[in-house]
Amino acid sequence: DYNIFNTGRLSSVLIKKVKKVFSEIEFVEYNKDLLKSNSTTVQRYPQIFFTGIPHLIPKTPLYFNFDSTYNNFSRDKGQEGDRFDFNPRVMLPLLFKEKFLFQSEVGFRQTLYFDTSDDEGLDDSRSLFHFRSELSTKFMKIYQRKGNPRFKLRHTIEPEVIYTYVPDKGQDDLPLYDEVDRIEKQNRIAYAITNRLVGKYYRPNNTSWEREILFLRLGQYFDTTTSHDPFSNFFLELRSRPTQFWYIKSNLEFDVYDQELEVFNTLFRFQDRRGDFLRLEYRFSKDRLEEIDTHAKLKIFNDFGIFFKNRHNRHENRTLETIFGFDYYPQ
Repeated sequence: DYNIFNTGRLSSVLIKKVKKVFSEIEFVEYNKDLLKSNSTTVQRYPQIFFTGIPHLIPKTPLYFNFDSTYNNFSRDKGQEGDRFDFNPRVMLPLLFKEKFLFQSEVGFRQTLYFDTSDDEGLDDSRSLFHFRSELSTKFMKIYQRKGNPRFKLRHTIEPEVIYTYVPDKGQDDLPLYDEVDRIEKQNRIAYAITNRLVGKYYRPNNTSWEREILFLRLGQYFDTTTSHDPFSNFFLELRSRPTQFWYIKSNLEFDVYDQELEVFNTLFRFQDRRGDFLRLEYRFSKDRLEEIDTHAKLKIFNDFGIFFKNRHNRHENRTLETIFGFDYYPQ
């Protein structure tokens, strides 16, 4: 019986609280389960990333770089607060006989947590040492098409062996916001081989440009911390742009013990000169996910186009979303 939103007697704080109560009551009537899940969902605002590129330390063969982030985590229910993560690293690259690159890296990660849910200040911290060493080389050959000197193809083969060590560190008492808060111990040797095909093309004005035609990486790692199934899944990564308009991307993981495919994702994309495109994506994860995504766009005019998106979960046999829309480009 009383229009509280127009009265000048209530403070702005009280008005905001009353509006919030009314909106929450209306929302609960709409979807109680959604409200329950959203109240515990971690929101990030703001996030700040600061990354340094490698710099040579004067009068030494060492390089220094770092990654650092600040996150504020907020939610209606559950733990919330601030997190500062600093990860400085020192690297030593060595070149043997101008063919073999041996690069080692030592880092010390420091993570600080400030719990703001109960105003207790500094909640906890974590200090974590890590080490990484990599040995790699590159074999390269240039091919030139007969009768067409304006096209060249560069093929490179890049084998590599990587050793990574992260000590075991108790982290169960730390807040759990994302994957940064739980870093698993590692004592593993990874080995991989990468094939690249890069084409060099010439324009009529004799300027050139390059396109990566194929990227294929195969590999696996051996975990020395366990004697039970120490070999990881065999993995494959593929990228290919056979023409200017076709793009293919795929990755898979194969279980070497059960002899079965565990993960398989592939994406096909076709785009013409106007900007029309069709994108098809298939994602599979054993016993968890099988999804087909479709995304298409048709340009009607230079500044106007329509698009369609569809996501279908074959694992649960249901459509997750279907979206129709348009894009308008006034400039």
